[in-house]
Amino acid sequence: MKRTITVTTLIMLLSLQGGAKNLGVAGQVWAIQENNLLSVIDERLKEQFDGKSQAEVQAEVQKRVEENALRPEPVLLPAVKMASERLFDPSYILDRDLADHNGVVFAKKGTVVNPFDITDFNQTLIFIDADNEEQVEWIKQFLVAGRKKIILTKGNIHDADVAIGEQTFFDQGGFLVKRFQIAAVPTVIDQAPEKKVLRIREVLVHEN
Repeated sequence: MKRTITVTTLIMLLSLQGGAKNLGVAGQVWAIQENNLLSVIDERLKEQFDGKSQAEVQAEVQKRVEENALRPEPVLLPAVKMASERLFDPSYILDRDLADHNGVVFAKKGTVVNPFDITDFNQTLIFIDADNEEQVEWIKQFLVAGRKKIILTKGNIHDADVAIGEQTFFDQGGFLVKRFQIAAVPTVIDQAPEKKVLRIREVLVHEN
């Protein structure tokens, strides 16, 4: 599911976040060298949860899982200071030939492909900071024709769902922010009317 990760996954991430060569704890760096990887992980976890019962350890790990799932690492963006609009061409150049199941090439390497030549983009993406009360109130009043997806760059997913009254999503790792070069929020993305490009609008919520 989009909002949950397993306890095992979290433990592995906590244990391996230093990379394959070193594991770090509070400034210390442990070289794995000839140690068995699982032994190193076990040693680190023992130090981290030393003196705690199994129930306490499980509760703490579960709490961290839930916190990380509901409030992922934020994509820190400022609030929009001036409304603006720009167009984004989603076209890309094929890096290889594309063929059907019979091996017949229907698009050659180097061909410029625009997804809008195949289908329209029939939804609106709205990026907001859910920790910003003004943006949360604004999105509740913001109406769009057709489907929309509210994408958080910061904030608690569950709290945002409740406050807005709709399901929200989170741009984990800032993938979409980077893809569309979003510099501030709220930002609204949809297909430009009668054009084969995306329209990206930075919306001013509060007039100074």
